[in-house]
Amino acid sequence: MTGVMKFRSGKRSLGSSVFHRLLTILGAVLLTLTFFLVLPIIQAINAPPEKDTMLREASAVDLPTPEAPPIEEEEPEEEEEIEEEELQQDEQLLSLDQLELALSGEISGGFGGGSFGQVKLPSLTGGSGADDAAFALGSLDQEARPRFKQGPSYNAAIRAKIQRGPATVWLAFIVDESGQVIMPRVVSSPDPAFNAAALAAIKKWRFDPARSNGKPVRQPMKLPMTFQKSS
Repeated sequence: MTGVMKFRSGKRSLGSSVFHRLLTILGAVLLTLTFFLVLPIIQAINAPPEKDTMLREASAVDLPTPEAPPIEEEEPEEEEEIEEEELQQDEQLLSLDQLELALSGEISGGFGGGSFGQVKLPSLTGGSGADDAAFALGSLDQEARPRFKQGPSYNAAIRAKIQRGPATVWLAFIVDESGQVIMPRVVSSPDPAFNAAALAAIKKWRFDPARSNGKPVRQPMKLPMTFQKSS
């Protein structure tokens, strides 16, 4: 009887041990499954929210080309009329002045002689209003008069060219208050070879300055310088 009871008691303890082991294994499995299921949820909760990016297709639109404004044609009629009036005035002044050539003569220079004639040119004034008034015809008490003339020097090129005939270079310049020649320039020339010699010569001229109201004033002048063989 005692042996039967011991057998039953051992059988119960063995069954209890097996059940305990199964329960432990089942708990471990459930815990592992729970961990793998909960971990993604936790990661999803803790992850920063993704920004929604919306892509839009941009379509090229052809804009109409703006029309160019019409170009207005300039009307140069007024300017042409003014230029014609100025030319007419200059021609009148020159024609009056050319009737009274104050200076003329033969001045030897280098290989040949240079002839000079003086022509006043009031249209070349470039000073103030008071100076312009002094240049008007009849407003000068005394016109500029040369007191020293210098003929041009003839180089080989000039000598060769005047063999075919005389050449006249027209010079424009201003006689200042001290009687010196300033701002000389060539108005017309048959050949550039004569220009340097003509300008160099006229720069050496000296004048008694023009006077207006008893005071020396500037006077524009125009002068022909002729290159020719000596007779």
